[in-house]
Amino acid sequence: MQTSLSQQDIGSALDRHSVRRVNQYELAARCETTGWNPLLDDVNGINEYGMRPIEVAAQAGDAGEFASIMNHPDYDSVLGRPRLFFGVGRSAWEHFDPSRLVRMQEVLEAHLTTFGRV
Repeated sequence: MQTSLSQQDIGSALDRHSVRRVNQYELAARCETTGWNPLLDDVNGINEYGMRPIEVAAQAGDAGEFASIMNHPDYDSVLGRPRLFFGVGRSAWEHFDPSRLVRMQEVLEAHLTTFGRV
């Protein structure tokens, strides 16, 4: 019996078996990251928790890091889910730092304006 594989199946298999460097950029504590460093981490890569850098910054509510990641020339907006992770993190920080909410809403709006999606 011969099975036909689609390009997507082949790509998925290759992705599962390729050697990738895992990003070290992650949440360090509530509202804190380990610090975005584009020289060390892949702007579209994942960390050991399966999060992309834009998602880490969104969950931490770090508008500065979010903007740096979003403006990186290699950033691919199709890969990340910043709105989802913003929602997850928001409950952790919005009560004790309302200004963080305002800053994050501004960068999320900029992301939407720039890429047409959040």
